[in-house]
Amino acid sequence: MLTETEPELVDSLSDLMHEAFCLSLDCAYSELSPDGDCLTARSIGNAAENDMIFGWCDVLIHKYYQDRSTGHCSTASMAAFDIEKFEQSVKDDIVTMKRLLKIHGHPVRLDYAEMQRRGYKGSWAGLPDTEMKPLQDRQVLDCAV
Repeated sequence: MLTETEPELVDSLSDLMHEAFCLSLDCAYSELSPDGDCLTARSIGNAAENDMIFGWCDVLIHKYYQDRSTGHCSTASMAAFDIEKFEQSVKDDIVTMKRLLKIHGHPVRLDYAEMQRRGYKGSWAGLPDTEMKPLQDRQVLDCAV
């Protein structure tokens, strides 16, 4: 419990950006593997909302912020960058993504049996990797002339 002398805890911009990234993955994918790998992309919301969601997923918004804050852009762009406006934009994106998740739901985490039933192969579907056979099992072609 906060006392009068303790400052109110406020999320840092880094925390807000991490939350937005995590929410964007939940918005962008409808199904996850048992290990949390993204399987099935989905489109929720209008075109502008989808662009915003995939901008966070693809780390484009992080790159935009990094370029503006470290000077890897034009001097005019760096000087015009308003950190408070950007932070408010991140907060607005979080509110939008939470609203969309409330409507469309969080992604479903598939179990290994369901992944195998759908035809997924390999260790990420709970199966041994069958693509790589030991050398003694492969047919060796004699290429001598």
